Amino acid sequence: MVRNNATERLFRLRKSIIGMDYRKKGILLVMSNANGWRKPSVFGGAEFNTASIISKIEEIEWYVVLPYQLYSIFVNKFPEQQIHYIPIKTLFLKTNVIKDIFQGLVYTWRCVFIGWKKRNDYDLIYSATTNFSDIFPTKIISLITKKPYIAKYHISIYDEPNPFKIYKNLREEKNSRTDSFIRALLARITIIFLKNAKNVLVVCKYLGYQLESCGVQKDKIILNYNGVDFVMMGKYKDKNLKKRYDLCYIGRIEKNKGLEDLVEVVNGLVLEGKEVTAVLIGDGSFLEALRKMVKNYNLDNLITITGFLGPERFKFLQESRIFVSPTYAKEGFGLTLLEALYFAVPILAYSHPVFMEVFNQYSTITLIDKNKEDLQTNIFNILKKPVANESIDMERYSLIHCFATERDILFRIIDTV
Repeated sequence: MVRNNATERLFRLRKSIIGMDYRKKGILLVMSNANGWRKPSVFGGAEFNTASIISKIEEIEWYVVLPYQLYSIFVNKFPEQQIHYIPIKTLFLKTNVIKDIFQGLVYTWRCVFIGWKKRNDYDLIYSATTNFSDIFPTKIISLITKKPYIAKYHISIYDEPNPFKIYKNLREEKNSRTDSFIRALLARITIIFLKNAKNVLVVCKYLGYQLESCGVQKDKIILNYNGVDFVMMGKYKDKNLKKRYDLCYIGRIEKNKGLEDLVEVVNGLVLEGKEVTAVLIGDGSFLEALRKMVKNYNLDNLITITGFLGPERFKFLQESRIFVSPTYAKEGFGLTLLEALYFAVPILAYSHPVFMEVFNQYSTITLIDKNKEDLQTNIFNILKKPVANESIDMERYSLIHCFATERDILFRIIDTV
């Protein structure tokens, strides 16, 4: 493993002073994956990216508290070495708001019990996301153990500190009134916890600006852009694959991902006599409604819905002419856009401040305002162009760069504890 010179000198000094009895610095990571309480196979890029990073930081002893269904996925992908998984069996699946509240309290109690039991093994508590189901048990563990905590902010929910604005944002994403009210209230409480955190890690500058506007001290906010494993992805690169699909979507199948717009656009093109094929890859709460919508439009022969896929998705991606992301969710980075860039697939997406910051530098991405007519026009125009095969320098967003930066950040934090 490659270490920078400062980290290497630090390790040598510690070992020379402490000798073989030296205990690795430990971090307790709380990763609840609340989405998975409703559907076990659904987890966002935040969880996967966090697991990818910590699996490579071997100088730290990790104690990861997570739901059992997430453990069953991650233990195969990121085997237990310096990672000690502590799975918690959740009570319900396919839950509603009331069950989520009850389950959240039980889950928090179990996390706190583990945090207290393992208190001599770790030096820092890490909330994998700013979801309340992560940050609340993290905060309670910190209170009873007197150990500092940090959190990572992945999604751009805090456009403004005003809870009514947060409620409006959630309602725009088609959440129910009750669900939106509860989540807006919890999001506002989360801000208080973030103000008291030792540090908050953000995956792009825009998220840092949001936290500052909510009162989090600027010097507490640390930037580390997300990254993907280009080395692993290189194994799946195949220049001989033929283009079988015009459009490809990869991500969670949720209402706010704009997939209704995409299906309606495909239908509109068909009505104009321009048959367009699409493959939609992912899983989520909107999956069955999406399938029903495709069937109602009689587009089964043009739109393929695969469900969740692992690395097999890279084959479908390379077989597509355009990667489409019509999301209007409160995005935090856009890892699937990075994958499309790596495989030289042109991208068409609804504009978002995060996408503007991270991706607007690349000539193969087109960002437009949320508008179905413009989406349809741009799809048609891009499909008329020759197939792209552009080589792009993306080292800044490699997983290697990401975990090296995070490793240094974590050691700087731990050394001040």
